[in-house]
Amino acid sequence: MTQHQEYLKLPLLNAHKSAAIGWWLVALPSFFLACVVMKYVFKVDLHFIDTVFATLSVFDRAHGWWFSPMLFLFFPLVAAGMNLLSLLKIIYDKEQNEISITIKVRFWNLFLIALGFGIALFLGFYVITENMMEKNIHRLDTPHIEKTN
Repeated sequence: MTQHQEYLKLPLLNAHKSAAIGWWLVALPSFFLACVVMKYVFKVDLHFIDTVFATLSVFDRAHGWWFSPMLFLFFPLVAAGMNLLSLLKIIYDKEQNEISITIKVRFWNLFLIALGFGIALFLGFYVITENMMEKNIHRLDTPHIEKTN
């Protein structure tokens, strides 16, 4: 039996290709988050940032509900997953009935895994808190009718 038949190797892409594709998948969400941080945290008021927000709003209205979730959640998760799969190596040993999982240490791939999952988590928490705030504001705006006996 040859050596490559003794184990199952999981990488679907090599580490360099997945890093290059991963950078493209997280580029626009990272740029958007940088604009959000500049506008709301550092209070930078540039016309360029407003133009970016307006452009994304136009794309969102033109393409329907799926554009923003795909761009800001799905693409970073794909980048993180693809880079994670390129670093994993799974070895199954039939004789000892054990599975060994190893991860190659490649800085840019690990950075893209963290960045992709970080963007998805940050935006996911943002969506959840924004939704909760809207419900609370709506609840405060509606008049309460009290029952009197």
